[in-house]
Amino acid sequence: MISMMYLVLLAIFALSVNVEVLDAFIRLQGRLKVAGEENQEKNLAFIDFMNQRIDEQVENEGKKENVGLRDTLSLIKQMTADLITELDSHMAEMIEIADWDEEENDYGRKDQTEDNYQYWLGNNEEANDLRGNGAAIGLRDQFNAYFKTFNQIFNSQVTDSLHRPTKQLQDPENNLAEGRKSWEQKTFEGPVVANMATLEAMKLEVWQEEKDLLDILSVRLGAPAPFQPDTIMPFSAPVSTIVPAGMPFQTHLLIGMSSKNLKPTFTSRQGRIALEQGGNMAMLTVQADGRNIPAGATEGVQRYTARIQVPLATGGFDTLEVNESFTVRKPELIFRSAAVQLLYRNCANPLNIDAPALGDYYKPTVRVSGGDAIASNSNRKKFTIVPRNNPCVIDVSSTSNGQTVQLGKVPYRVIKPPKPEVQFRINGRMSNGVGSYPAASRINVKIKPDTEFLQQFPRDARYEAKEIVVLLETGMGTPRQVKTINLAGKNLGNGVNITLPAAVRQAPRGSKVYVQLKEVKRINFRGQKEKEGRISPYESTLSFSIR
Repeated sequence: MISMMYLVLLAIFALSVNVEVLDAFIRLQGRLKVAGEENQEKNLAFIDFMNQRIDEQVENEGKKENVGLRDTLSLIKQMTADLITELDSHMAEMIEIADWDEEENDYGRKDQTEDNYQYWLGNNEEANDLRGNGAAIGLRDQFNAYFKTFNQIFNSQVTDSLHRPTKQLQDPENNLAEGRKSWEQKTFEGPVVANMATLEAMKLEVWQEEKDLLDILSVRLGAPAPFQPDTIMPFSAPVSTIVPAGMPFQTHLLIGMSSKNLKPTFTSRQGRIALEQGGNMAMLTVQADGRNIPAGATEGVQRYTARIQVPLATGGFDTLEVNESFTVRKPELIFRSAAVQLLYRNCANPLNIDAPALGDYYKPTVRVSGGDAIASNSNRKKFTIVPRNNPCVIDVSSTSNGQTVQLGKVPYRVIKPPKPEVQFRINGRMSNGVGSYPAASRINVKIKPDTEFLQQFPRDARYEAKEIVVLLETGMGTPRQVKTINLAGKNLGNGVNITLPAAVRQAPRGSKVYVQLKEVKRINFRGQKEKEGRISPYESTLSFSIR
């Protein structure tokens, strides 16, 4: 029996899946439909066989104690037919919502989630204790009535010690992350094609219930049941058919028919096998290998095989082969700069480098041609890029499960940091060197970084100069140096005050004073210094007259 809960879980995953996974649901529905039709045919044949056996007992052996079993078989057959008819009517609604296109041979709205959910839950999903007021509540009640009647018949055929409780469709356990949900909500959320696959799985559930009951009733006739899984169909139901390199590909390995007495064995050389549903199903996990992607391409094909051994009623095993493939896609890299789109030379450029498709499997290694990459200690997606040359090429790879996948190379343009501005103030006011001032004036010299650059790169927006030279020009003479001020170790971003020397204070009115800033350098986050050669002598000199 294919577990309906497995389909429900897949439906949840499909809320944000791509078209490949939606198509996988369609393929799954088709396979479940084929398996269900085979089960239906075998159950009907079994009922015919049992009725024939009853007739043989009456005619050949004179035994009439099992004649009443005909009515029970008729009731079982009718109740199963009614429930299957109900499921088929809901399937017809889902097909209409999915909008089957005969010309395209495909559904036009396979990703539809709203119309089908409203069909199942109605216009108030919180009604009736979260069971809604749509089609799902009636279907659940019909299933529970079916289970109840079948269980009563079952218990009437066995001793008290073998009685079983009545089966019911249960609400899922509360999930703190999602909130409380009813069976109706949990079963039918997701795309319409997932609902269709769920309906086919429900049919399998019905025929399995019918078969279990028929097996018990056949004991009364003293004949072995002819219902044996002589044709078993293996198939693989991938969670997704496209997998980013470095991520695990996962697929459910199932057989089209199983029972409590039929325990298949699943094996594969390509990946890990984890049994599910009591051993009747398995999850195969295969690591997507980036080496299957051809050079220069973004995706490639990776094949996998598995083997399912099924015990036969006659002894021995039937070995079923699964030979499938999936697409390995190179994960898309997303570069987000915390500050700018370009990179500043010899600066600590913060970058977020992510491959969302890899999720928790993303363990990046970043190399920079013509620069350095410094990884964050707290966040694997954050890096500091320090470029020296132009262009700077960032090479990103990721390692998981011992496999290193080259994700991509991205070139960045490298530019110089914005040119700073030299500002002079005389007696607290900005001055452009025009006018005359007292000889005892207070002078402040400051290097102002670009405002945006300072906000984004405060550790790279520090400036210093070698010295300030004061020159004095009197009359028609040549300017002469009257004072040199050493600025070593001073951050001119905060400004520095200078006092004019006595030679200036004693100079006659009309004399010219020149204050020159020499050898400006930028200090980066590492404390390294580089010459700022874009400041002209005019911009780095203050001149004024003494009054």
